[in-house]
Amino acid sequence: MTGPLSRFIRMVNGPGYRPLVGHRFREVREIRRDEDNAAYAVRVLAEDGGFYNFIWQLARVDLEPGRSWMTTQVAPGQRTGEQLSMETLDQAGLARLE
Repeated sequence: MTGPLSRFIRMVNGPGYRPLVGHRFREVREIRRDEDNAAYAVRVLAEDGGFYNFIWQLARVDLEPGRSWMTTQVAPGQRTGEQLSMETLDQAGLARLE
């Protein structure tokens, strides 16, 4: 669903996933996990100083060299409404160095 590469690049740079590219901070919290499936809540601080929530879903698959976790879905990010100023980012050491 995400291929070919040109489509994947467009998707990642689109509004739903762009906050992941170059993000400054992340928190990962397990929502559920069993033998074959897992889901995680991921909160990121994007380059623009805004916070976004994502839901990551994974499944166990049989691959060479063995059983592995594979990402099956990442829900597009939802802005939380929280925002840090560039001054706050700089003070926290999270501003991008040029």
